[in-house]
Amino acid sequence: MENDYRNARKKGQKYIRQRVVRGLYPKLPVLDEILPGNRQMIGKDLGLVQVPLEWVVGTVSSARAVSFAGNFMPTAEDHSEFADKWQRLCESHLEEGIREPIRVYEYMNRFYVLEGNKRVSVLKYFDAVSVPAYVRRIMPERNQDEAAARYFELIEFYRQTGINFIEFSHSGSCGRLQNAVGKEAGEHWTEDEIRRFSSAYYSFRKIYLACGGDKLQSTTGDAFLAFIQIYGYDSLWWKSESQLKKDLVKAWGEIALQQENSMIEIRTEPDTSGKGLLHRVIGVTGKKAAFLFNEEPVSANWSYYHELGRKHVQNVFSGKISTEACVLEADEKIGSVLDALIEDGVNVIFITFPHMFPEIIRTAIEHPEIDILSCSLNEPHRNIRAYYPRMYEAKFVTGAIAGALCRNHKLGYLSKYPIYGAIADINAFARGARMTDPEAEVCLEWSSVGGMDAAEARLAEKGAELVSFREFVKHEGSSHYLNGLMWMEDRTPLVLPLWNWSIYYERILRAILNGTFRAEDSGKTRSLNYFWGMSSGVVDMIYSEQLPESVRYLGEVLCRAIRDGSCRPFYHTPLPGTSRKVPEKNRQVTRPAEIIRMEEMLRAEEMLRTEKTNQAEEMLRMEEIIRMNYLEDNVRGSIPAYEELEEKAKILVNHQGVELSGKDTGR
Repeated sequence: MENDYRNARKKGQKYIRQRVVRGLYPKLPVLDEILPGNRQMIGKDLGLVQVPLEWVVGTVSSARAVSFAGNFMPTAEDHSEFADKWQRLCESHLEEGIREPIRVYEYMNRFYVLEGNKRVSVLKYFDAVSVPAYVRRIMPERNQDEAAARYFELIEFYRQTGINFIEFSHSGSCGRLQNAVGKEAGEHWTEDEIRRFSSAYYSFRKIYLACGGDKLQSTTGDAFLAFIQIYGYDSLWWKSESQLKKDLVKAWGEIALQQENSMIEIRTEPDTSGKGLLHRVIGVTGKKAAFLFNEEPVSANWSYYHELGRKHVQNVFSGKISTEACVLEADEKIGSVLDALIEDGVNVIFITFPHMFPEIIRTAIEHPEIDILSCSLNEPHRNIRAYYPRMYEAKFVTGAIAGALCRNHKLGYLSKYPIYGAIADINAFARGARMTDPEAEVCLEWSSVGGMDAAEARLAEKGAELVSFREFVKHEGSSHYLNGLMWMEDRTPLVLPLWNWSIYYERILRAILNGTFRAEDSGKTRSLNYFWGMSSGVVDMIYSEQLPESVRYLGEVLCRAIRDGSCRPFYHTPLPGTSRKVPEKNRQVTRPAEIIRMEEMLRAEEMLRTEKTNQAEEMLRMEEIIRMNYLEDNVRGSIPAYEELEEKAKILVNHQGVELSGKDTGR
């Protein structure tokens, strides 16, 4: 027994030395110093709870802190009274176990001991997992702080599941965990489910820490969630420990990614830095690219325009790159399709639909030599790159044109899915409309709520004069017919924002051929997402002959300004919910029916040229634009609740959806 105390004290002394050398506090944190004041007035009793010992990090009173190092190992002399008590407690634990509960305060998912410091010390020395404790919770203030948001998320998760031994570094992870284990958001867990989960988690934790997980800044919960999202929750039961370890090592890039504050690195322009020079000198040929569709291009607009891009690069890179189109049938497993493509010699795969199946991630991990890209936004996967156009730039221009033409100040906007990027498109349209008509209102409807016909009918009822529909030109065999900005009454087309997939695919494949593609990923730890816009040519505008000349000129002025960076749709963006009322002196009692005059367009162009100063400091970051989940105050409508969506929409929203009421979409 004396040896146990001596060994524990050595661990404490070593901890103190290491902390002092690094300039860190070596003793236990003290709650009285973290939260001075009357704890009883702001606390809430939780009763008797099994508390994870790894979250027991400090003591309530500074008087007890002097007896322990910061890892709860004792520091008193070997033959002191304290050492005798610790040794007797150690002996009792080995003979019959420590059963008497301790008393703790919990604050921000960390526990501070009021009674039972030595019991905690002994249990930590023997690597116990948990300790029974009477817990009093101290609630922090609800504010915009990310840590507080994660904490309140954990509280709700604990209320539903009774699980308090897991935590995460990123908001939304509790909902993603629910989905990953096959539970609905808000669904309560049975005792058997809790025991099963606990066993799986701690088995994984043992392997994870043995692989060096304690060297990462992210939590074990982050790693556990990432692993089961890739390999499945059930894999923890039927795979051997050695196989789990092999899988963990393979997926280490995905695991390590979780420690990044921002897991995604947004690239807004193609890389023209000149990297990959050796490849350009030698030349690379023999690449084979596959374009994977989830619908037949002959009958689906989305797939059709990606197919045009494939045919374009087939011609451009003839002799250097061969391409093939592959349609995923409804009953096919995407993992099997990807394996067959790779077996057939494909080394570049474009997944043209925004749904990241776990099989795709596993394939990317198993085949790091294959370049896999997903047509989507906000994809936090180390082995897969995402690509998508900045359509909000074109929507801003479309909104400005609509505001200039509209006579009753009522515009319509028909969106399909509430996914990443879609909300930015809506808000950019609303901002553009307000620029040319301060009284413009945008009536928002969703075709994924009740269908296209019902959404159109709702827009007509609201009196929308012009409507922004989806940006597709009807082609033979397509059932879709609503395109770009149109007059609601006679469907006269006016302007069409263009998704130029041909340029996107040509630039990406050219980067793969000359070595730039791999070179720009060298030394990176985050996931690369390409979010190119007008300046790179992947977004453009097509104007109808029905569009008045002066309004077309307005669109051209704005497009030029967006390309050169002097016009940015989300420049000077207030916080969500901030009102932007138009001063009465600036309101027009009657709006002229004629189109804005050419001289006004010229003045607008000059204004855009002179407003470039300090824009970067006042803009939203790209990550904030992508993840927008609020609407401008001149938008009349809302982001639909998950339950309102059609079943097909729910599948996409589960993966790519913004945060919705009634369903945590996992992002």
